[in-house]
Amino acid sequence: MIVEISKETEKAIRNLIATAIRTGIPPAEAARTIRPLIGLTSAQGQAVMKYREQLIESGLSREVIDKKVDRYAAEKLVERGDNIARTEILDALNEGQKEAWEQAQDAGLLSENATKEVILAVDPCEICEGIAAEGPVPISQDFSEEGPPFHPRCRCTIAIGTP
Repeated sequence: MIVEISKETEKAIRNLIATAIRTGIPPAEAARTIRPLIGLTSAQGQAVMKYREQLIESGLSREVIDKKVDRYAAEKLVERGDNIARTEILDALNEGQKEAWEQAQDAGLLSENATKEVILAVDPCEICEGIAAEGPVPISQDFSEEGPPFHPRCRCTIAIGTP
């Protein structure tokens, strides 16, 4: 789900996420490690420029404007790193869970008719509520949207469906 990065950066982040999961690095720490690898998205860059324009219109000195804009851009970069780390770690964990269930089915340890269902976060969005409302699907089948995660910062997960 990461957008606006190079293939090399994508590969580096993929390796970092795998290491984070393997060694138990929490998402916040993984996000700190990701930050130097990424830049702002074009939308975040536009937000920074708009903020700069607002500060200029307010009549602040260039020095104050530069400090405020630098701090705002740094906050946006923290936000992006956190977003990538959380989303990609959840994606990897959910994919691992689905793979384990498929292997269990192949080994005859889990019924071929077993299903998976969406477990909603405490405060789910409309996207996730709609997908969860569709009900359980076969383990090897995707929901109407690929995931979870179904969108960046999604905190929903999956579980074996109830019969």
